[in-house]
Amino acid sequence: LSEIEQFISSKKREIVATERMLGKLNRQRAEIEPVVSANQELVDAIFEQQRKRNLRYVWLERGISFALGILASLVASVIWHFTRRFKQARNKGTSPPNS
Repeated sequence: LSEIEQFISSKKREIVATERMLGKLNRQRAEIEPVVSANQELVDAIFEQQRKRNLRYVWLERGISFALGILASLVASVIWHFTRRFKQARNKGTSPPNS
């Protein structure tokens, strides 16, 4: 009977210790929660700013890509023009004379 009594008292001590620890953890959670929520708002604001900046850079990148595409097309047209002129000049110089 005394062993059962010792077992019960040890379990009561464990329960009391667990309740103390639970209370301490709840107090710590209550202290930390405002900091965490404030940090969450800060993180959300940072991500929103980053999203806006990325959206602006996307349009800038598209504009630059469009302009470079037009420039490349113009360069290709100039190269094509001079290539045809060179071929025509070469063909005129090597063609047999008309009798």
